[in-house]
Amino acid sequence: MVAIAIFSQDPGYGYPPEAPAGAGPSTLGGTLHLSFTILVVQAMCLGLLVIAWRLWKTPHLRSWAAFSLACGLLPMVFMPFFVLAQNNPHSAFAGYAGLFERLATNADTIWGTVLLIPLWAGKRLMQFYA
Repeated sequence: MVAIAIFSQDPGYGYPPEAPAGAGPSTLGGTLHLSFTILVVQAMCLGLLVIAWRLWKTPHLRSWAAFSLACGLLPMVFMPFFVLAQNNPHSAFAGYAGLFERLATNADTIWGTVLLIPLWAGKRLMQFYA
């Protein structure tokens, strides 16, 4: 994630809003940003799927397993919409590239927030039995 922050995204396709309408030239920094983003998002998805698999083994945690599975699959649902919105300025999704990108790349943040809300309320969520 540090590498994603170090290397900036290449502007293009009207994203960010002040960028030109077409694709600009690819830079080494933009290519590295994209490569590390793909790596981090895939690791996030895999981590959430592993968590779902582990939680499914404990019957009283199956709802958390289902939620973890949904969050692990969320990037696979929203990433195509991001690509469509970014690459086709005339599509119905054209103005929503940033929204779809955030939904696709922040599934772990959504998962963590939903998990922490009951903990902040003082509830005990997970008790694993040996």
